[in-house]
Amino acid sequence: MNDPIRKMKRLRTTTLISGVAVLFVSGIWSLQRIPDPTSLVLRLSPAHAAEPDRSDNSAQRSTEINQDAFLAVLWHDPSPVVEQEPRSQEALAPEPLHVQLVAIIEDNGRHQAALYDEREDRIIVVADGERLRDHDVHVTAGAVEFIRDGRSQHLLLHPNRTQARGDQS
Repeated sequence: MNDPIRKMKRLRTTTLISGVAVLFVSGIWSLQRIPDPTSLVLRLSPAHAAEPDRSDNSAQRSTEINQDAFLAVLWHDPSPVVEQEPRSQEALAPEPLHVQLVAIIEDNGRHQAALYDEREDRIIVVADGERLRDHDVHVTAGAVEFIRDGRSQHLLLHPNRTQARGDQS
């Protein structure tokens, strides 16, 4: 009774019979007649079939498709972007200089500033009264001032010392 070979043969036979039965049922199901897809007439339950038809052209109405149902807006297209007219160069704010003050040098009574340009990754040396990218440069002993179109930008060599001096006065 506990023979493993007999159990294996029984299991194989049971599996084979079950597989053939599943294949047979699947074949029968796949060969069934498919309903005609062009038929748009709905089949009513017996309770609804007993009610009298109140319209004269119900057969025509059941096959007609209401085209207005498909006019719904499914996607709202955002309004087109209106391009603004470009501003004149005078109306634009001046582009800030992306420089850092490294040192201020005095050579023969004339101040020069060593500036690190972040964008170009290089050191620029400018003297008092020169121009740097449309900015007038004024160099003093402790600061550099850039002026363009009446707007100025200051770089201090020692900001903490200047603040401390201002607090003592």
